[in-house]
Amino acid sequence: MNILHINTMDGAGGAATVALRLAAAQGGRMLVGHKQTDNDAIHTFPHELHRGLMPHTCEAQHEIGYACHGSHRLGWNPHVRWADVLHLHNLHGGYFNPWSLSALSHARPIVWTLHDMTPITGHCAHAYDCRRWGSGCGECKRLNTYCELSSDVSADIWNWNRTIYNASFLHIVCPSEWLAEQVRESILQDHPIQVIPNGVPTHVYRPYDRDACRTECGLPIDQPIVGCAALAGAIQNRWKGGRDAIKIIEQVGCHYLNIGAISPTKHPQVMDCEHVAGEARMAKVLSCLDALLYPTHADNCPLIILEAMACGVPVVGYATGGVPELVRSGIDGLLRPTGDVAGVAADLRELLAVPSLRAVLAGNARARAVAEYDHARIAERYAAAYRDAWEAVPDGPRPLPAETITPLIDCAPFRAAEAAKAEFLAHRHRIAG
Repeated sequence: MNILHINTMDGAGGAATVALRLAAAQGGRMLVGHKQTDNDAIHTFPHELHRGLMPHTCEAQHEIGYACHGSHRLGWNPHVRWADVLHLHNLHGGYFNPWSLSALSHARPIVWTLHDMTPITGHCAHAYDCRRWGSGCGECKRLNTYCELSSDVSADIWNWNRTIYNASFLHIVCPSEWLAEQVRESILQDHPIQVIPNGVPTHVYRPYDRDACRTECGLPIDQPIVGCAALAGAIQNRWKGGRDAIKIIEQVGCHYLNIGAISPTKHPQVMDCEHVAGEARMAKVLSCLDALLYPTHADNCPLIILEAMACGVPVVGYATGGVPELVRSGIDGLLRPTGDVAGVAADLRELLAVPSLRAVLAGNARARAVAEYDHARIAERYAAAYRDAWEAVPDGPRPLPAETITPLIDCAPFRAAEAAKAEFLAHRHRIAG
């Protein structure tokens, strides 16, 4: 099958990495809102900002894309017409109008991997302990959570999304059972939902000699070093628990490698490391660590954990979100309840003091990554999901909500959605014949 991946960007972030790895394994293509690399298999399309609508859509328009009209014309995009299945990733990020989704789902089968909670909430990528997304949002107490709102229009966004999903054909993939549980109680509950974890190329991410890697990276050989990686640096990322990480290393007395930093941390125990280009190089940087310190406050299926495990680096941190599905506490790493700084510090102190414990956890982590999360295995599971989406395309469409969305978009692409679907059905019948 010809698979086209659609994501916000191609150069940074977990969703981009997942999409790029899958596209490379499939010989597929990728369509992005903001192209950052020179990869010839990656393409972009005009956003077509509607200046007249920008003051009237909502404060989240920059990230959610209500003023973008270019996505309404994706049914005519040559890469979409080339594709047998569209694999969607992040649609937020100021390039895709949510109202385009239903028409696009009538033109081609869609598999949509949810990398966070944005599709089921009124705006936020992670809802933490809030459950209002299950009943309509509104009265939001976290307007500053990404995608930020300056006034509370979360109920409007939630209702718009419900209308869009009710008029769409979607096959939902959640990388963790934790997220799938949320989605089964959400406005996406009427669509097929399955769990496929993220994958890691374990032939690239593998254990390297720690001392040799530290010498190559200019790090001290004889001192304990833990660390983590994130956009702009793990210490600066509040979702990844940067503040808790500082408290933990202060209690333990070890060094912390802050991978991905774009500005100095100015803490005596923190060594800042700028963005690491290339997966082989990243594997060597991770191999420098005695442990991945991951006191995350919100997470789904973090790639950095899988990459560290594949490198034989045990994980110490919080059992947040989908993390305990990856790390078996006491087997592959050591996990504590979210917020238990003292407990994580005690675990890390023991891990650093007992080399035999560290070696056992490291070996188990590597074995689990190879057996369960190798990228080739995950790509096979996605191939089955594509076949399911391909075979499930119905002959009769769900009604398109043109009368509902007239104030926001040009409805011509929606009226043409049936023609695009007929073209696809004819293509599928030719292949079947």
